[in-house]
Amino acid sequence: MKSRQLPALFALALSIVLPLRGDCPFGLLSPSHYDANVRPGDVTNGDFNKDGYLDLAVVNRQTSTISILLGAAGGTFGAPSQITLASPTQADILAADFNKDGNIDLVIAEGGTYPSVLPQVEVFLGYGDGTFHAVAFTGQQYVRNPTRMVLGDFDNDGLVDVAVATQDGEFSSMKSLGNGILAQISENTTAESGGNPTGLARGIASGDFDGDGKLDIAVSEVISKKVYLFFGNGDGTYFKSPNVIDLPAEQNEPWDIQSGDFNGDGKADLAIVMRNPYGGPDPPPLKIVLSNGGARTFATPVDYGQLNAGDQAVVQDIDGDGKLDVLVGEAFGINIFRGNGDGTFAAQQKIGTWALGLAVADFDRDGGPDIAGTNFTNGKVDVYLNTCGRITLNLTSTANPAAQGAPFTVTGTVVSPPAAAATGTLTLKRGTTVLNSVNLNGGNSIAATIDDLAPATYTFTAEYSGDSRFVPAIQSIQQVVIVPPFGPPPHLNAISFGGPVQLSWYATLNTDHYEIERNNGAGWIAAGTSASAAFTDLGAPASSALLYRVRAKAANGTASEYSLSDLALTYAFTDGTIQAGVTAVKRVHVTELRDAANAVRALAGLGAMSWAEPIPDLVRVAHITELRTAIDQARAALHLPTLTHIDPTLTAGTSPIRAVHFEDLRASMR
Repeated sequence: MKSRQLPALFALALSIVLPLRGDCPFGLLSPSHYDANVRPGDVTNGDFNKDGYLDLAVVNRQTSTISILLGAAGGTFGAPSQITLASPTQADILAADFNKDGNIDLVIAEGGTYPSVLPQVEVFLGYGDGTFHAVAFTGQQYVRNPTRMVLGDFDNDGLVDVAVATQDGEFSSMKSLGNGILAQISENTTAESGGNPTGLARGIASGDFDGDGKLDIAVSEVISKKVYLFFGNGDGTYFKSPNVIDLPAEQNEPWDIQSGDFNGDGKADLAIVMRNPYGGPDPPPLKIVLSNGGARTFATPVDYGQLNAGDQAVVQDIDGDGKLDVLVGEAFGINIFRGNGDGTFAAQQKIGTWALGLAVADFDRDGGPDIAGTNFTNGKVDVYLNTCGRITLNLTSTANPAAQGAPFTVTGTVVSPPAAAATGTLTLKRGTTVLNSVNLNGGNSIAATIDDLAPATYTFTAEYSGDSRFVPAIQSIQQVVIVPPFGPPPHLNAISFGGPVQLSWYATLNTDHYEIERNNGAGWIAAGTSASAAFTDLGAPASSALLYRVRAKAANGTASEYSLSDLALTYAFTDGTIQAGVTAVKRVHVTELRDAANAVRALAGLGAMSWAEPIPDLVRVAHITELRTAIDQARAALHLPTLTHIDPTLTAGTSPIRAVHFEDLRASMR
């Protein structure tokens, strides 16, 4: 499609640098130059051969041809092929699917060569392979001296229609018949008070200026130096407003005209490219004219910058701040006016050289649109690729809210554009605490599973660092953790260091108290009750392996199911803490662990472990792995979670025995 309103453009400047605005530094690579033909003018784009890359169609103003440049990976274009037209004079070109066959077609405004070739709006239907065929002339597409066109479904029948400005000071409303034929259904004059039009309607724009849900038309007329307003009836016909936009009585003429909601009030406004056909010391401005909405009038035009032979405008948010900007192509480069979102614009910025026609689209498929400008003097199309696309950063939770003790997983995912995988770092945080971090060279997502947060609201954040192509991004969610419902108390934890057993769990709703039971292998017995989610078992037998479980009791006597059980060991080990570099590893550490492991095995209904070396002489790796096996078997029989040991793979003669291995074994039974 012709690039008049387009996706956001983001770039990290490499060659051509513009100031930082919004959340992305906007910049473009130096242009690549592609042959078009003689005197290229207007340009449009679409995926003509359905390969996923956008292509270009360029009007050659002094030949009877249109150049087709097929796009390829990286935003590059091949050598042009040519379409021969009925007329050597063309003014405008647009792309759309006019016959709804899924292929992109072209429509060209042709001036004709009287009397042999009539001026017309000619349609070329696409085959879907980058080639086109002309729709036979029927007379219905005859339009007197067409200049500019605009597309829209003006009669609300689901088909793309065309409105065409003419050199006779009129615009024609052309209905699409669905087979590639356009039939003129109305001519609308700019003449005032029943008189004749003054001539040369140069620019045309469409938008809902009054907010009634129907597309309206604005036409700029260069002789009278006015913009005429036509309000749509919704059926492809219009009524001409008595209100006009008067422009200053000076040499400057209103040339191209485009629409967009510049102040965010839901009504389309106008950007008018002024041009001085005679030259002069003071280049004309870009004029911004805001709609007054239901009043069907416009505010006084406001001037911005200076244009040297400005020709075509494009309206688009190019810097990603959610506010529409205006680009103007002219003989001395591309002018960029960045919108503030309130109908005003920042200072003019200029890049590049000649750009008679403009197309703005994502040619290299990196997520940010690029610029194609036609260079009238050297027969080239200059393509400026942006160097900074936009990734999509998602952050999700498997449960929100989540009950305390119920695991939930927070996942951050970077989705890159198809042709440019993001690199850099993706980091997941809870508040300021880093939970995980991943280099995107090895993946595009990051996750953390949490089950130990107290009831509250927490902020989780995914942060993407950005790289040489993509800007940084951040996404946050508010994760709610709530008190678990009445039921088996979650997250029971029993621990002892040789004395009483300390128990804790997560509180449940509507609970009056909790009942705690203990099992030493002879069956479950009551250990006590607690009004809170904690209990100290002062009656726990010493030197024992014990299982605990808890259930909730409501005030009316209703009891929940029991919680999952947890293991505690009331053994008092020699050297309560074995510290690296402080505590020497001794045989007694091994023998005590063997006794404790056999106690846990007895609790699980397993027989005592047959140790390979009954009385260890020198502590070896085999003793550690043997103890791990004995304890892991017992935990499995007790339906307790499988543990991951410190240094899970130990090799005799290679792996050193460390203090942490003994602390790990003790913890697996405590």
